[in-house]
Amino acid sequence: MLAPRERAALDFAERLATAPATIDDAFVARLRAVFDDAELVELGFAVAGYLAWGRLHRAFGVPPSGEGYHAALAALAGAAPEPRTEARPA
Repeated sequence: MLAPRERAALDFAERLATAPATIDDAFVARLRAVFDDAELVELGFAVAGYLAWGRLHRAFGVPPSGEGYHAALAALAGAAPEPRTEARPA
């Protein structure tokens, strides 16, 4: 079960991605019940950034992440990297 802030953040992200016109005064009031103004700005920038990143990937044909994609992060954390099972296009 999600906490009220988590549910509100996910609802905001979904609406911003799929139906931004539904972000009306009532919905913003619901957000303001659980987030202050600074948090709303931060949430907005985070959601918008990820949406833009995904849309750029789609526009330029970047393939979805495969196994081993985050191997560099695993190595930084001291874990053995996962083996790559697919070649990434140049």
